[in-house]
Amino acid sequence: MTAKIALDQTPAAIARRAAHVDRVMAASSAIGEDRAVARRAAVAQVEAAELADAEAAFQKAEADKERARISAVVRAGQNLGRGRQALRAALLAPVGVTMLAGILSSTVPDGEAEPEAVAVPDHAGFGSIAAQAERRRIAGAFSRPEATSRFDAVAALVLEGDSGLTGEQIAPLLATLPVTTSQPRRMTIEERAKGEAEFGSDYTPRMSASERIDAGWRKAVAAANAQIGAAATIFQQADHGPFALPDQLVGQPFSADHLMYVNGQPVNRSNG
Repeated sequence: MTAKIALDQTPAAIARRAAHVDRVMAASSAIGEDRAVARRAAVAQVEAAELADAEAAFQKAEADKERARISAVVRAGQNLGRGRQALRAALLAPVGVTMLAGILSSTVPDGEAEPEAVAVPDHAGFGSIAAQAERRRIAGAFSRPEATSRFDAVAALVLEGDSGLTGEQIAPLLATLPVTTSQPRRMTIEERAKGEAEFGSDYTPRMSASERIDAGWRKAVAAANAQIGAAATIFQQADHGPFALPDQLVGQPFSADHLMYVNGQPVNRSNG
């Protein structure tokens, strides 16, 4: 998409072009019909130059606007720990900051995301020619090998200001900068096991998923009981309401054990 640029027809612009033509003709030695031809050529030249300047200004404004949009989206994503995913969204669609929250609401932070979710995409063909060119420039910079683990530095160099730096131009500088952000990666089996252990599971590789969940619940219940204490409310009814209890818990000090029963039946913890 591109806009049709028209000559400025305000009185001031018309007077400015006429003065320019007069200066050109003052230096011309043509006479008669030749002078009329020369004047028409001078008018066309002045108008073409003005249109070229207007087109350049329009293209710059479009690029500036697109860069500002992407910069705002990336900053908002960085504040949520999802700068890479925000960049991807901004390059793929005309996403603004307002839309970003909904897009990222169901995502994990960049460091936990799948590689595909944070990959720099090829630019999408929306917007003006200048906007598309700006996205190509930005995508090219973030795709550089030197940009790996230097996301914040690339964002500062490419998205801030109007320097128009390309990936090739910033590559030597990036290579001298320290790594500042970790690349997205998948959790190892040991890390996943550690996460379960922190919840309460006595994880070993030989335990099934159901056994790990049960073990985690047992430890979590024990820890909760210690925090709740014996001074909590005492349940007195065995068969009323959605939290009816088995006989052995009726009249006992409230503990996390009570939360493991619904209508007198143990909760199936493996299914949540």
